[in-house]
Amino acid sequence: MLRGGGESPMPKALIIAPCFEIATQEWYPWLVYYLAPQLKARGVEPVLVQGDKATRENVWKLLTDEEIRAILGVGHGNDNVYTGQNYDEIFVSCQYPSETIRNRCFAPVSCLVGRGLLPDMVEKGLGCGLGEITVYVFYFQPGVDPLQDWVLALFTKSEFVYAISLAEGKTSGEAHAAMIKAYYDAADKIRDIDPEIAYTLEADADNRHHFGDPDWKLVEGPPPAPGKYICPWCEWSTDEPHLMKDHIWNMHIWPELQPCWLPRFIRKILGCPIKR
Repeated sequence: MLRGGGESPMPKALIIAPCFEIATQEWYPWLVYYLAPQLKARGVEPVLVQGDKATRENVWKLLTDEEIRAILGVGHGNDNVYTGQNYDEIFVSCQYPSETIRNRCFAPVSCLVGRGLLPDMVEKGLGCGLGEITVYVFYFQPGVDPLQDWVLALFTKSEFVYAISLAEGKTSGEAHAAMIKAYYDAADKIRDIDPEIAYTLEADADNRHHFGDPDWKLVEGPPPAPGKYICPWCEWSTDEPHLMKDHIWNMHIWPELQPCWLPRFIRKILGCPIKR
């Protein structure tokens, strides 16, 4: 599929979406039903590898497609390991073909991969990436549909600002800065209600480091005009991103921010039990 005047094919983003325990089950719907459509609306073709298919064999096979320029998603990790479904080791420092990551962006939501794996990838030709240098912690509400969980949304929507900004034509450095701001804005919204969640949002942002070339771009040339933004909680849509932001806050998040009504929150991390 060609963009604009047909000069180049639509860039693709691989989204790794395992779904096998609480943490990945909470993020899975946001990857599939929110991030993928948001990228598609901006002219970036999402390539989803979901559930049991989120394995090293399948990911490496898909990465033979040179049009895939970004590797996104979620997965448990440690200093040198990023895993998919059932902790299948997708990337391990020094144990992957360099062509799987060369000149690409790798930005998984995963614990600790910024300590060893991302620096190793940059040495082997990674264009750019994001990696947490400590554990990545998030909160959610038990028994609530993840896409309707305003607490979880503070984390997911802040995180996805990076990928969406890349799709809108920003450089990796600009996208990273926009993502950090989104995390801090989310923290400000909940600080008076739950300071611990606000602190966690800020800590996640502070420890989510940028690696590689800050001028790397997913979209070469002018990005396509954005398509409709569709609210993940209801059918309302708009062509204006700021109107969508206001709608979500006013109609879905703010009405729930009542201290006397708040249910119990659960804290989860995306660490990996595999030691290397």
